[in-house]
Amino acid sequence: MIKIAKKLPDLIPIIIIGIALCAGFFVSLSDLPNRTLCFMKQVFHIDCPGCGMTRAFLLIPRGHFLEALSFNAAALSFYLLLFIIFITLIGRLRSKDFLSSLFWVKLRTWLAILCLALVTVQWFVRLYIYFSQHSGWEYIQSLVSGLWSLA
Repeated sequence: MIKIAKKLPDLIPIIIIGIALCAGFFVSLSDLPNRTLCFMKQVFHIDCPGCGMTRAFLLIPRGHFLEALSFNAAALSFYLLLFIIFITLIGRLRSKDFLSSLFWVKLRTWLAILCLALVTVQWFVRLYIYFSQHSGWEYIQSLVSGLWSLA
């Protein structure tokens, strides 16, 4: 019991990441609510940089990679990054230098940079598409009505 209590701070991130990686096996897209839970989408009526990531993470374990990419372009690289971090955390329970070679450190770093770049580029493309279809005045009106409905 004392041994588990000492390792508990190391186990919590493993459990959380493991749940995120395996959620697609237990939850399907039809289980999610039809309305968005994204605060930015509800208030500002535009997608946040992470919009679609939850739905993509539910599709990846089932092998629907192209559909996952349609929800969020960074989903596959982020999923791979979390998987490598998950394996690293499990391995470090046994050995503190597990996967700490320069290759794995660089791989994690470059995957994190790739995720950030993909999320940023995708968000700017989505903003460009949104604002090319809506005038600034339409956006201001929808923003005011959205803020008004929250009050």
